Amino acid sequence: MVELSKMERVDLQEIWSHEAHEFTPWLADNLTDLGEALGLKLELQEREASVGKFSLDLLVRDIGNDRPVIIENQLTATDHTHLGQTLTYAAWHEAGTIVWIAKEFRDEHRAALNYLNSRTGEDTKFFGVVVELWKIDDSRPAVKFDLVVDPNAVVVPNGEGEPPPEPPTERQKRFIAFFQPLIDTLRENGATKARKASGNNWFNTGSGSTRVEYWVEFAGSKGKSEYRSTSTATKNGTSGCSTSWRNARKPSNPNLANRSLGSVWTMGRRVA
Repeated sequence: MVELSKMERVDLQEIWSHEAHEFTPWLADNLTDLGEALGLKLELQEREASVGKFSLDLLVRDIGNDRPVIIENQLTATDHTHLGQTLTYAAWHEAGTIVWIAKEFRDEHRAALNYLNSRTGEDTKFFGVVVELWKIDDSRPAVKFDLVVDPNAVVVPNGEGEPPPEPPTERQKRFIAFFQPLIDTLRENGATKARKASGNNWFNTGSGSTRVEYWVEFAGSKGKSEYRSTSTATKNGTSGCSTSWRNARKPSNPNLANRSLGSVWTMGRRVA
């Protein structure tokens, strides 16, 4: 009979004795692990980001939708103080995704995040995450992020005076028709975790490097494809290279033109 080992839980403070000085720097260097638990691609923007006289643990960017993500940590059980801080920091940075990480989530704070998810739109999401450390026999501890509040699992009530979601406009439908096959292909090849085209006139995705990302967007009478290289060493430092196809071969059929949508040019051919 095969002899099996036993998994043992490790106290967080055996590895990280101080949240701000040890755990937050570790998390900043290991955002991929957290992103996998959340289903997001995350890119660090700033540690201890300023919020007036206060500071946020981690300011991050969601590569999938290019919106701010705030992360608030604590190596203890959740409390009212951190709930208030989390909401304050989210409002200050106009975050689309709010992540609260703790050693233990009290029921009342789990209920608070679920309530917020049920009352906010699809563009604002609250995650509750319990961080754990485990080891087998004498192995090195391994981190585990347990998602205890998942905004994607919350059923949003509709009927208490709340209007139904706005249907996409004809213009947005055309953007969706163009970008959805692109997103599906990229996801099948592991290049993005995005699943649904938003109706925006652009889409961006990572390249596998935290410093480079790719964009495709409609730009008036011309299309533009570009890559952007972003350094986390500076707060707003962005450099990159873009390519436009203004003088590409036009289609012989003038009915293919769509003035209200704009045009995308690629490989010398107008495709939308």
